[in-house]
Amino acid sequence: MGEGSALPVGVPVPWPSATPPAG
Repeated sequence: MGEGSALPVGVPVPWPSATPPAG
């Protein structure tokens, strides 16, 4: 999972799943 790998599935992230943070 690249979309908000630090967050569990179902948690909204401030960034689009298509472009995960480099950090």
